[in-house]
Amino acid sequence: TTPCGGVKPFLEGKTGHCADGRILRYCPPMIRKPAAKRNTLALIAGIVWSLTGIFLSTVAVSWLFDSKIAYLLTALAGGLVAGWLIYRFKFAKLASQNIDRIYEQSPGSEKVCIFAFQNARSYFLVIIMMTMGYAIRHSGLPKPYLAPFYLAIGSSMLLSSLLYYRPLRSRPCPHPPPKRRRKTLV
Repeated sequence: TTPCGGVKPFLEGKTGHCADGRILRYCPPMIRKPAAKRNTLALIAGIVWSLTGIFLSTVAVSWLFDSKIAYLLTALAGGLVAGWLIYRFKFAKLASQNIDRIYEQSPGSEKVCIFAFQNARSYFLVIIMMTMGYAIRHSGLPKPYLAPFYLAIGSSMLLSSLLYYRPLRSRPCPHPPPKRRRKTLV
């Protein structure tokens, strides 16, 4: 018989046992989900949120370069205050839920699926935000008027990304550095 994991059908009338105990006439291919260690997944998620926040904030600031100083300061202040509010009341909660999901899923397994750090609703939210960003950017509105919105989303994502790094610091390193010996003066 063919061990489970192959796609070669068994001979006529023969049966086989799959890894989960089912009796089959053929063995389906084993589908392996892409997985990573929890700390690696938290680090990747934090880096993605950080880079996206930096990108959006940089774009917003670049749109403000040709603005008058009064508008530039008003747009920066408004965007940063709105960004802090978005972080405080929405994105911090979302990032915390994602972090909890990373560390709580598959308790017996060392690795977890790399796509499971967000729920389906969050992926849907990302698609909507990207679509709206594209539509607004190409709407014909002057870029300096869009800058505070981009800065608000970018700064809130950057602040929220810091939450992903916090569990990495609090978890003990599996390989602590060797203890240094004290030199004695004798």
